[in-house]
Amino acid sequence: MASQNSAAIIPERGWNARQLHVVGLFGKKRVRRLPRPCEARRPAMTTQREPLSVLQLGLALGLASMLSVGPNNLMMLRAAIGRTRPVMVAATVWASYNTLAAVGVWLGAEISEQSAWLTAVLPWLGVVALLYFATASLRKALSRAVPADHPAESARIAASLRTVWLNPLTYLERLIMPSVFAADLEDPTLRLLFFFGLAGASTMNCFSYALGGRLLAGVIRSPRGLRIFDCAAGLLLICLAGAGALTLLGRN
Repeated sequence: MASQNSAAIIPERGWNARQLHVVGLFGKKRVRRLPRPCEARRPAMTTQREPLSVLQLGLALGLASMLSVGPNNLMMLRAAIGRTRPVMVAATVWASYNTLAAVGVWLGAEISEQSAWLTAVLPWLGVVALLYFATASLRKALSRAVPADHPAESARIAASLRTVWLNPLTYLERLIMPSVFAADLEDPTLRLLFFFGLAGASTMNCFSYALGGRLLAGVIRSPRGLRIFDCAAGLLLICLAGAGALTLLGRN
């Protein structure tokens, strides 16, 4: 009976003799379809990334944060407008960005496994950080103390590091996002190219604010102009925090 039933199946499904033998031994429900000869010779399709596309991906991912308005970019812009060691501030931010990017690229798989809860927590912490930096900008705008024209190098570096490393959005943009993309890059050469793209974008991001701010220095160089800038920056950060909070509440 098994051979008759199996034989009736042959014209319908095109099974060969080996598959028919499996049907007779184990029954129809446990049949494992064996590959045909033409299928066995077919090469497996693999997804490969071109080095140029990986480099462009790193540049695009890094330049995306250049267009965003946040505490880091506003800090570099204000340092350039006030001429308070803007190149040093930009170099400090640049070094911080590349340090986080290197960790994110080379530990991409390990970090991306934790990205689910990190991407859920960091945006809310970013809202709190935006409100904190907004309060600091408004307090600076309302202060009557005249800022020093040439602050100490250690003070500027410490202030820059505090702004960058206490900003949760920095970790989201410079650590979590690169690690998610780098987790799919198994070739070390591709990971290195991806990092070079991120580093190139960080260079354009940081030093363009440092140089571009000098063009505005002649317009708002006065203490009154700096207070107006700080007030506008504080109000802008409050608006960004409110928009971010509404977006996060809308997701829930």
